[in-house]
Formats: sequence, C-alpha cells, structure tokens
Amino acid sequence: MAEILKFVYTMILFVSIFIIVVNVGGKCVSDAECSGQYMCPTLTVIKCIKDECVCIHYDHDKQ
Repeated sequence: MAEILKFVYTMILFVSIFIIVVNVGGKCVSDAECSGQYMCPTLTVIKCIKDECVCIHYDHDKQ
C-alpha cells in the first residue's frame, strides 16, 4: 500500500513539473500578453512577433 502511494505522489510531482515547464514558453498573440510577463532593457519595447515575445530597440527621436 505504501509503495502505491509513493508511486502516485511521484507521478503527481512529475506531471505538475511537466505542466509548469510547458507553460513557461514565450508564446503570444498580442503585445499586451508580453508586457505583463517579460521585461526589456532600457530603450527597447516588447512586441509579439511570430508568436514570440521579442525586445525591439525603440528610438523615440525618429517619430
């Protein structure tokens, strides 16, 4: 009985770790999804490009 419980607990741990790792990716649909999850260095802006969050250099003088 104890071995079955150990097996069940171990499987729960592995499944939960797998779910966490799967959800870490930088997949996005819009720029708003990226802004809350990632931070970019100074003078860059985060954008969703090809389903990934990317930091892009932003030059405010060229506007």
